[in-house]
Amino acid sequence: MIGLLVLAAAQWLTAPTDWPAIKPNPVIERWRAQKRGLFLHFGMSTFTGDEYGGIPAGVDRYAPAKADPEQWADVARRAGFRYAVLTAKHCYGFCLWPSAHTDYSVKTADQPDVVRQFVDACRKNGVLPGLYYLLGWDVRHQPARTPDEYERFCTAQITELLSNYGPIFELWLDIPFDLGPDTDKALSRIYRAAKKLQPDCMILLNHSFRDGTRIPVTPVSYNRSFVAGRQAALWPTDLVNGERTLPPPTGHNPVIRYLGQDYHLPMEVCDSATQEGWFWLPEDSLRTPLDLFRLATEAERRGANLLLNIGPDRSGRIPEPAVRRLIELKRALATGKIARNLLEGCAATASNVYRNDPAFGPDKAIDAEPRTRWATDQGVRQAWIEFSAPGGIRFDRLRIVEAYRRVRAYRVEAWTGNAWERLAAGSVLGGDGEPIAVRPVKAFKLRIAIDDATDGPSLWAVEAFDSREAR
Repeated sequence: MIGLLVLAAAQWLTAPTDWPAIKPNPVIERWRAQKRGLFLHFGMSTFTGDEYGGIPAGVDRYAPAKADPEQWADVARRAGFRYAVLTAKHCYGFCLWPSAHTDYSVKTADQPDVVRQFVDACRKNGVLPGLYYLLGWDVRHQPARTPDEYERFCTAQITELLSNYGPIFELWLDIPFDLGPDTDKALSRIYRAAKKLQPDCMILLNHSFRDGTRIPVTPVSYNRSFVAGRQAALWPTDLVNGERTLPPPTGHNPVIRYLGQDYHLPMEVCDSATQEGWFWLPEDSLRTPLDLFRLATEAERRGANLLLNIGPDRSGRIPEPAVRRLIELKRALATGKIARNLLEGCAATASNVYRNDPAFGPDKAIDAEPRTRWATDQGVRQAWIEFSAPGGIRFDRLRIVEAYRRVRAYRVEAWTGNAWERLAAGSVLGGDGEPIAVRPVKAFKLRIAIDDATDGPSLWAVEAFDSREAR
């Protein structure tokens, strides 16, 4: 341990008293220069399907065939991510390292030290390793402890992570408002303890769905029960962040005033490459390359780093469709060009809309907004969605992203002016949104007819492209 602390100290670029920073410094500039990181949600929730720890699970429930952090780091490198952040402990309280402070970890599950494998693989691949640690909402360790006891527990575990694994690029602390009546003081003590161990580790308190313009003050809780009349600032922090939230369109201003002092706080946007979950879910869908391209370019334009999430599956690997999607994103970002969706702006109609709610209307499949979808009523087995382009559009590729993998038979048809012509058909649409090649056609209408589904079909996105075009 002493050797690792010496190694960390040798890489310090600033003095411990410089934090939180009041002006730019070499550590901040190094962090900002990385631009994009890969967020990796993996742990007990991968195996239960419940992100918040609501399904009881013993250590034997965590059972990857072979967790493969080497593949994760390799994917990060190949896809152009300069740093990666792994969920060392999430809501279940299950630890991906053999913590001495709990019997709920990879050690008691008779599994390898994933944190060790992860940081070693990152360094081997030239990726800077970061760690996520959950503060509040720990269903295993919080209920039986007082706030003071739990704070000591968290500090002891963070000490393990920052003492035993070499330099950590970023420490991502989630649910910081759930530390009890003295949350503000607890956060300050945890921050100081972490900075004493690794001054150059950039510490982030999750500010949730905010745009990074101020230090938020929020009601505090303990073990998910709010403490009447108590609030706390989510402070101190080296970074501000937006969970699925970009900075203002004018861009992030890192000079943020708090308690009469200006601080220099860069911003990180975290979002997921999948439509719904942070952890892998069998029914989840990948977002389209166009959607991810817009997210990444807009985050950079507005002056924020992007931490893009993907969840390794129950085998312990990042699924191959997700690998291809991330590498496709890298290619698009390298050229600054990506094919446009020719259906954007078209009129959209459908045979059925969930509860006749416009929030699930057919236009939501082509509206260029993330996480909106066309949906049908429960019990619907057959449906269609149609897009009209009075001037006609020429395309030779389609991408259809289905929600929940319910479709069992579908057809794609184009109205070319005289008749409906079938372009494609199949039994499973799936949720990965792999491109569908069709013969080049100029169509005035495009229809997707779902002839059989296990329940009400729903589509996240429908895209049509002309492979000759890019922008």
